[in-house]
Amino acid sequence: MPQEIMEVVEQNQTIDLTADKDGGVLKTIIKQGIDLNKHPRKGDTVFIHYTGTIKSTGKKFDDSRARDQPFCCSLGRGHVN
Repeated sequence: MPQEIMEVVEQNQTIDLTADKDGGVLKTIIKQGIDLNKHPRKGDTVFIHYTGTIKSTGKKFDDSRARDQPFCCSLGRGHVN
């Protein structure tokens, strides 16, 4: 895993979502929600901040926070493939 990604993993609560646990898709909880029993449901609209990096080099190619524009989608509607 590139150093930049390792630093994020070490500083935050990060979960590797890939089956092989190779760091291909990481989820980092920046701020935990208040009600831990409440989760988005099918049809809910969610706003997601992300950073896209090239795994082999660690080079960042996209960052929704830098643009101040989270990704928005409705869950369970087939909008994200």
